[in-house]
Amino acid sequence: MKPVLLLLLCLLSSSALAQTDRLARIRETRVLVAAYREQSVPFSYLDQGAPTGFGVDLTQRIAQAVQHELGLDTLTIRWNPVTLSTRFPLIANNAIDIECATTTPTRERENLVAFSLPYFKTREGFLVAAAAHDRALKDLHSLRIVVTANSLAQKTLTASFTNAASGRLLIASSNTAAMLSLKKGQAEAFAGDEVVLAGELLKSGEAVTGYRFIAAGEPASDYACVLPRDNPVLKKIADETIEHLTRSGELQVMKQRWLNDPIPPFRKGLPVF
Repeated sequence: MKPVLLLLLCLLSSSALAQTDRLARIRETRVLVAAYREQSVPFSYLDQGAPTGFGVDLTQRIAQAVQHELGLDTLTIRWNPVTLSTRFPLIANNAIDIECATTTPTRERENLVAFSLPYFKTREGFLVAAAAHDRALKDLHSLRIVVTANSLAQKTLTASFTNAASGRLLIASSNTAAMLSLKKGQAEAFAGDEVVLAGELLKSGEAVTGYRFIAAGEPASDYACVLPRDNPVLKKIADETIEHLTRSGELQVMKQRWLNDPIPPFRKGLPVF
């Protein structure tokens, strides 16, 4: 057998084995390992020590579909915390089966992981203090802008904004830390997705009247569940679940619950800019 053909067969066998092993592990253990974010309101966060949010609800619906597909009488979700830095490596290394939060698919990320169909769309933009709004509209690039480390906003602004080279692009360790730097005046704008920025305002207890949102225009950010590349069966189940929830109107009900209605533990909905 030719060396190239032998290598190809080995690669195909390895991929099929990885997929079989992962499904076999879920079937044998009756456990789906799912990721959650600790502070990504309203998609994935902790409330009274338990993961909750829009993405958590969606993960649970996909887990139910996995249980049905594998013919299991029970399936437990084991929740594993992740950050923006650890979410892709943990899924790529088979430590986690799925993450549904605020992750946007990109071609670069698809080299590491797979993505479900999108389940949410939001605008990209900047949160600024109301007092700085007029100045920001005139010359946004001159402001000190904070982004969260390993976020899509960091990559975008580092590549396109001149203030990245002049030291005016600040990198925060988390969304919460970025919001704090804006509140303290260390940064004059917080770059990110509109729904994420609204969630940070809700968490911080800040009044929306003290801030303004400046939309960055198209394209908008799509959120999708992150999945292993070696498991098309799991992706198929996730895609079919999202399609079903969309057609039935249940996905819209979930959006209403987590984006408009009062959510725990804040007892109010997301602020609207």
